[in-house]
Amino acid sequence: MSQQSPTNSEGREFTPSSSIAAQQSRFDTFSLQELLQIVDEGMDSDGAPLTNNDLNAIQARIVCWRRLHNEVQGAKNDLKRRDRGNDDVIEGIPDKRIDIKYDEVESLTLKSSFRAWTDWKADLERVWAGATWKYQRDNLKIIKAVSKMDKACRARWNAYVRINPDKDSDYAHFLGWTRTLVRNNVSFETTVYEEYEKATQRNNQSPVDFDAYLSSIERELPEVPDSVQANRFYAKLNEDVVKQIKISGLQTLPNTRTGMVALAQRVWEGLRTKRRIPAPETKNADTSALLRQSQQSHQRNKFHNGYQGRQSFRDVNKPGSNNDSGNHRGIESNGHKEKSPKTEKRELTCYSCGGAGHIQRNCPRKDEQAKSKLKPRIQQQRVVQSNQASSDDESGNEQGSPSARRTNPLCESVHICRLRALYTANAALSVRYK
Repeated sequence: MSQQSPTNSEGREFTPSSSIAAQQSRFDTFSLQELLQIVDEGMDSDGAPLTNNDLNAIQARIVCWRRLHNEVQGAKNDLKRRDRGNDDVIEGIPDKRIDIKYDEVESLTLKSSFRAWTDWKADLERVWAGATWKYQRDNLKIIKAVSKMDKACRARWNAYVRINPDKDSDYAHFLGWTRTLVRNNVSFETTVYEEYEKATQRNNQSPVDFDAYLSSIERELPEVPDSVQANRFYAKLNEDVVKQIKISGLQTLPNTRTGMVALAQRVWEGLRTKRRIPAPETKNADTSALLRQSQQSHQRNKFHNGYQGRQSFRDVNKPGSNNDSGNHRGIESNGHKEKSPKTEKRELTCYSCGGAGHIQRNCPRKDEQAKSKLKPRIQQQRVVQSNQASSDDESGNEQGSPSARRTNPLCESVHICRLRALYTANAALSVRYK
C-alpha cells in the first residue's frame, strides 16, 4: 500500500512544517481514541495546555488514522463481495427495514379460554415476524403484548412487576405468567389434553376450520411427526366424511397433515353438494302429485253443468238450502240436473214497508218515510217539549181557566202593558175623528 500525504478537513493535501514534524513524534504512539480525548481535554498527557503546533500535529495524526480506517473497511467489503456475491449485504450499509403491521390481535381477558390464549400468543409471534428489527429486545415485545390485554390483565401485570421488577425484560417469563390469567390455569396441561381428546369435527364445520381449531390445541402439546398429526386428524373427522373416504377406493391416504386436510375438504364439499340437490325421481314424483292435487281441487270448485259464477257463503250455509258443503251444487242423487236457485223466479219483498211486488228502492212510500224520519236529537227535543206541554195542561186543569196561567208575575205585567197600549191607541183615534 503506497504512502499518501495527509489531507485536511477540506480535502486538500496537508503538508506539515518542520516544527509540526518535530511535534508529531510526541503523538505517534497515541491511538485515535487517545488523540480525541486529548483534544476534548485541551491538555497533553503531562497536563500542559496544547499549543497551535500540538493541535496541527494531532490533526495530521487523526487524518492518517481516518484514511487508514477507510481503506481497511473498503478492503473488508471487497473480500465479502468476492466470497458471497455482490447481492449480499455489505457491512456498514444498513439493510432495508421491513415493517408489516399486523393488528389483528384479540385482547386477552380474564375470561379467555386456553384456545384464546394460544391464538393470542400465535398472533403476537406474527407481529414480531412482521418487524424483526423493531422487536429485537424483550422489553419492547412485552410492551406490545401488554397493549393487547384488557384493563384488568394490565393491572395484574403492573402489580406483579412492582413486586418483581427484574421480570419486566424477560419475554419468556411474561408468557408463562400470562397463563395464570386463563381459565382453568391451575390444571392447564390436563385441560389441554381433555380438550384434545374431546375434539371432533361437527356436522356444520368444514375440515379447514376444524384443522385450525385442532392446531390451536396442538401448539401446547409435545411436537410429533407430521404423519402422526395426519392420522390423528383423520381419526377425529366426521363419520360421514370418514365413510366416504373409505368407499372412495383410495389405496393410500396422505401422510402429511396438509394433504389429509385437503382430501377431507374435497369429500366434505362433495357431500354438501349431494345433500343440497334432491334425486330426480323424488322431484318428479312430488311434482306430479302436486299437479294431481291442484287439478282435483279445481274440478271440485266447478259445476257439472259449467261454471255458474260465485256463490255467496251466506246462500250456501242458509238453513233449508239444497246446497251441501260436500256435494256438487245443482245435481240430484240420480245425476239429473235441477234448476239453480238463482234461475228460479222468486217473489220480491220490500224491506221498508213489507209490501210484496217491489223492492225498497222502488217503494211508493219512500217519500213519506223520508219525511217521517227525523234526526234523533230533534226528535228527542220534540218529545221533551210535548211532555212539558202536557204537564202545563194538567196544572191548568187543576187551577182553572186561562186566568190561572197568569199567576206568573212576569206574564201578568206583560198583559197589563198590552192593555195600556190598546187603551192609548183607542183614545188617540177617538180624538182624531172628533
